[in-house]
Amino acid sequence: MNISNIGGILSLCPAEFKRDFIRDLGFASESVGRRLSTGRSSAGDTHWKQWTNFAAELGCDPFFETIENKIPLLQVFLHQVRTGRSATNKNPVKSRSAEEHLRSIWQTFSAVGKRDPHMNANNKIDIRIQRMLRSYAKEDPPPNRVKPVPISVLRHIFAISACTLCAHSACAFFFLLRPGEYTHSSQDSVPFELKDVQLFQGTPCLDLNTATDAQLLAASFASLTFDTQKNAVRGEVIGQGHSGDPHLSPTKILARRVIHLRSHGAPPNAPRHTMTLKEICSTSSRPISLQPCKMLFDS
Repeated sequence: MNISNIGGILSLCPAEFKRDFIRDLGFASESVGRRLSTGRSSAGDTHWKQWTNFAAELGCDPFFETIENKIPLLQVFLHQVRTGRSATNKNPVKSRSAEEHLRSIWQTFSAVGKRDPHMNANNKIDIRIQRMLRSYAKEDPPPNRVKPVPISVLRHIFAISACTLCAHSACAFFFLLRPGEYTHSSQDSVPFELKDVQLFQGTPCLDLNTATDAQLLAASFASLTFDTQKNAVRGEVIGQGHSGDPHLSPTKILARRVIHLRSHGAPPNAPRHTMTLKEICSTSSRPISLQPCKMLFDS
């Protein structure tokens, strides 16, 4: 990070203090970076690169230090992103993507202490930018909605697949999860773990370490705790009661997974399941005809 604006202050400080200050500033910058997911951070870097290329074509530095009113520059860049010329993949983009490009620009300005270029003197988004984004949103085609998964799909999976595979898909269905959003992966998503499971018999919460298999299977209510989410809400709990079905019941599905994991000596931080719907379909003993791109367990 550029600290030239406080260089004068540091020059008067003892060498040890100056070294510690610069070190701690580096740690602080790393903390800011960790707040973003890997994908979002990478996208922001790409958007900034497109902006610097745009500035280079004009023969200027990316912060346009000598230009007071930067709104016309943002308007042209926004238009070029929308039409594809300055977009990441050189293809026309929808309004949301164009807005994300713009957001990456002003966030980079703010990160180095520069004034947000798309704000007016009243610290509000300039009306020209607002109207462009609103116009793009009106021009966009209707969103391609994903289709909800009907219960018949789960019954079909249960009829032809191994019990473990059924458990993965049923958990995703009952607790409204995307197939890979809260399961183990190589990305920076956070998997559900054994310690995130709660089973109840009436009011009392069962001890998953000491309760018998019969007690776990007789649970009347089950819940999962979200340790973390993309919206930064931590500790949220999603619960489901026994459905009455001997197989397709959230309580029995979770109870069976707990029994399976503890029978293998799994620690509390063991991922509760690691398979996606796509993997379930591909490893089934009989083919399952699904279109994962159009049919998802959505949150």
